[in-house]
Amino acid sequence: MAVLLDTLMLVAAFVAAGAFAGVLSGVLRTGGGAALAPLILAFLDGGAALAPVAAGTALLAIALLSGRAALARRRAGDLDRALLLRWGPFAALGGGLGGWGASVMAPATLALVIGVAACVAGLLGALLDPRARAAAPPLGAAGMGAALALGAASAVGANGGGAFAAPALRMLGLGAREAAGAAAGLGVLIAASATLAFALAPPAPLALSVGAVNPAGAGAAALAAAFAAPYGARAATEGPGAALRVGAAVVVAALGLATLRLGVDGWSA
Repeated sequence: MAVLLDTLMLVAAFVAAGAFAGVLSGVLRTGGGAALAPLILAFLDGGAALAPVAAGTALLAIALLSGRAALARRRAGDLDRALLLRWGPFAALGGGLGGWGASVMAPATLALVIGVAACVAGLLGALLDPRARAAAPPLGAAGMGAALALGAASAVGANGGGAFAAPALRMLGLGAREAAGAAAGLGVLIAASATLAFALAPPAPLALSVGAVNPAGAGAAALAAAFAAPYGARAATEGPGAALRVGAAVVVAALGLATLRLGVDGWSA
């Protein structure tokens, strides 16, 4: 009975984290995934020691959600296949390398990195000029390097791809819908390759985990996020969208600060 109760509480924590992240994602449109790992850490309430499984599980959930978003963007005609073909392999490579680097970090260090990434994602969402620049995504070696860097940074920060890739693509000239579509496609590749690295890490102290990934938790979080996201999107559409987006970005940054504190506490323990 105690085992069943513990399992139900574990699933409830992932559902709560996914629902909260889903609302934020709906309001922000892209980048809400940066809140998922901090939220999982907060709801599991296990301190920085659980940072690896929070990151690995969040990345698997983000891979599932990004796949769903990419399919929807493809149906709407917002998925730039040429860009994905150019950038995708290098983004996936960066995701794998970043995931491996994150999986071998000390848990307290990883919590610090996740916290910094969430703070940066929140600041980008709140402060970045949303207007597209008169430019285009770079080609050749510059494009390869940009995709590799985005993949690595997104994987290390356990945020998939939308938090960093969508703002970067907007700054490079893509429209909002095209940038969101490309970020979703890249997010699948980045998060999936990073998840594989975490799955090969030492086992997490949570039931039903594969390495530092909890598939059941990722599925629960992804389902909850998919259910909750439309409510956030509706609120942003029907209410004061700009103010709500800034508010959601501030919440993401605040979650990052809380995760930073967990990392500091983990190092001082």
